[in-house]
Amino acid sequence: MKTPNPKMQRFKHWFTEYFWYYYKTPIIIGAVVLFSFILVLKLSIVPDPDIKITTATPYYFSEEILEYMESDLLTVVKDVSGDGIVSIQANPIMIGDNSTDMSSTADQKVALSFLDGETTLYIIDDEVYQIYLAQDGFEKLENYGIDPAETDDGYSIVVSAAAVIGEDAIDTTFRLAMRAKQNGKTGEKIEPLMQSAALAIQHYIDEDAKLGNR
Repeated sequence: MKTPNPKMQRFKHWFTEYFWYYYKTPIIIGAVVLFSFILVLKLSIVPDPDIKITTATPYYFSEEILEYMESDLLTVVKDVSGDGIVSIQANPIMIGDNSTDMSSTADQKVALSFLDGETTLYIIDDEVYQIYLAQDGFEKLENYGIDPAETDDGYSIVVSAAAVIGEDAIDTTFRLAMRAKQNGKTGEKIEPLMQSAALAIQHYIDEDAKLGNR
């Protein structure tokens, strides 16, 4: 049987009978405040997107669909922002007769997406696409390694909805395009985002081919 250490016994007595008795309340309060501060700090840190997608179609992109797209693209997109997290950000805009937004509000949201400096990949309605194509709003896809033969007009591709949002998708097609580089951030900031958009487009081309549509 071990003999109790007198020094340890004195320390335990001092800690329980004196220190903890008098200081337990400020210690507990301090621990709670510190934990709350760390939690708020973690929640307030928003990772830089490695790809930002704007959808501007008459089709409703639900939270479930956006989550599917995110999990799908996580296998393709890389951590181009260098923050250690692969982050995919979606900006869904519903346009057309089924939209809850007024037409002018939806148009404004699309226009703002061209100004936000981060959106590089568009899943876009034909009519809206033609408006911004006429304004040199989209990048030629071959500039980022997309085979021109796979494109619809050099600036966009048309793929089945199933290639983008899953095999149970509605029987329709989506047009995909990359926002022109000169309309976004410049230099080092925009280039990685453009590369991510190209990777996503190539991924959807490959998925469409697997489904027998190419």
